[in-house]
Amino acid sequence: MHKSDASKFLNSSHKVPLHTEQLALYERYGALAYGVILQLIPETSAAQEVLVEVFTSAQVLACNDNEHDKTLCVVRTARAKAIAYKQRNMPNQVIEIKGKSLPEQVFNLAFHQGLSPDAIAETLAIPREAVLKAINEHFKNFRKS
Repeated sequence: MHKSDASKFLNSSHKVPLHTEQLALYERYGALAYGVILQLIPETSAAQEVLVEVFTSAQVLACNDNEHDKTLCVVRTARAKAIAYKQRNMPNQVIEIKGKSLPEQVFNLAFHQGLSPDAIAETLAIPREAVLKAINEHFKNFRKS
């Protein structure tokens, strides 16, 4: 997206005047944030609404202060905004997890649903320690692939 397109998209979608810093972050990290949001909210209009919320928020401005971890900061902000949106607007939507390995199920519940390890343990009827071990296994498998 070109600079003028980014400015038009964000300004037309939100009534708050945008700072140059927000536009710069959007231009650099907008596609990444949108990809993270789409993993959590596959409906494009809702995902775009969350994307605008991300880049017009005070949290994203704080990412500018974090010179070494801007990418991580933007991803965390996008994920948090997407989970909050889902909890407000799609509270009963559950991502299909059957047929997947336990580490994949646990990761999907943690990442896509925003569930805590305790909530995952309760949902899957397994001990909390098994949830933590499954998360660790998922990351080990992810690194190998």
